[in-house]
Amino acid sequence: ALELLLSRGVNVTNADKSGVTPLHLACRYGKAHTIPLLIKGNEHMLEQKTKKDKNRTVLHVATIHGKASAVKALLDAGASFTAKDSDKMTPIAYACQRGHLDVVKVLVTERGTAQLLAQDKLKRLPLHHATIRQSPILHHAPVVVRLAVLLAPVASQEHAASLEAAATPANDQSLHHKHFRATAPLPIKN
Repeated sequence: ALELLLSRGVNVTNADKSGVTPLHLACRYGKAHTIPLLIKGNEHMLEQKTKKDKNRTVLHVATIHGKASAVKALLDAGASFTAKDSDKMTPIAYACQRGHLDVVKVLVTERGTAQLLAQDKLKRLPLHHATIRQSPILHHAPVVVRLAVLLAPVASQEHAASLEAAATPANDQSLHHKHFRATAPLPIKN
């Protein structure tokens, strides 16, 4: 049906009042095979942000909903993995927060580990988000963070040391002060 509509010249850039386009919906529901069709000639849509949903890109949408195949299709099409929403959250931060290990693996495999050092507006790293929500990614986070420290350009040795300290089990309690305990864990999705 999509191919027929596109062949008839339907405008795929039309957005609803919240700024949601057909591309956003394809990413939300994991319709990876439709992504190349929707962005053909409309590559600017990869960076288009929603108006009412924290200014998120389509890559944010795919990572939030755990759609690894859509994430891969978006990265292949040139979507920015460093895009930040109004909370300065990157796609990988959302993947860690929601417990989508398969999405984290795609992002790290496709774009490297430097993104693991991106801080949100509260200066939290993706590791913090994995910890806050008691994500299954937490079991893999120390390995991933150590890789980030070894492979990614780090602004200072002090920053690298703080990442190493955060990744050790002995310091697990330091990430759980009263602000974090008030947050209820999200359901774990595989």
